[in-house]
Amino acid sequence: MLRVLVVLAIVAGCRSPEPGHKIPARARAALEQGSGFELLSLDPAEVTLDDERVWLGPTFRGFRLLGRAPITDPAARDRLTRTLERAADRAGDNIDLCFDPRHAIRVSVDAKPVDFVICFECGAVETFFGDDDRPDDDQSFRILGDPDVFNAAAAVAGLPLSPD
Repeated sequence: MLRVLVVLAIVAGCRSPEPGHKIPARARAALEQGSGFELLSLDPAEVTLDDERVWLGPTFRGFRLLGRAPITDPAARDRLTRTLERAADRAGDNIDLCFDPRHAIRVSVDAKPVDFVICFECGAVETFFGDDDRPDDDQSFRILGDPDVFNAAAAVAGLPLSPD
């Protein structure tokens, strides 16, 4: 009986985006149609104090912000968006729990920010709407891919990348 309850709980908790799309509809619409597309470079190291140093620089969604740049070239925006979509289409159900994001995308929808905090290492994208400090679990999604296109776009935009 317990096994049946566990299976039911897992199935009930699974969210399935529209058929053929692994990025949930609201997140996909924001990514594709939002204005003010920005690429951000993050350092996943803890923002909290440690014995070695104190981070006094800017942060973004709880991570060290190394830099941000507007992506105004439609082809560059399309490359980043399509890379994320392809990575979402390839994603499986594997879950690594590191969440060490090194990239983020910010767009604006109805004058409110929509943030995609991206960890290629564990394959997770946390999606935030507005100023909410918690990700929207229904719009967050899994990915499987590498960060090469994001790293190249960051380099073109003059953004530093986090140390490995």
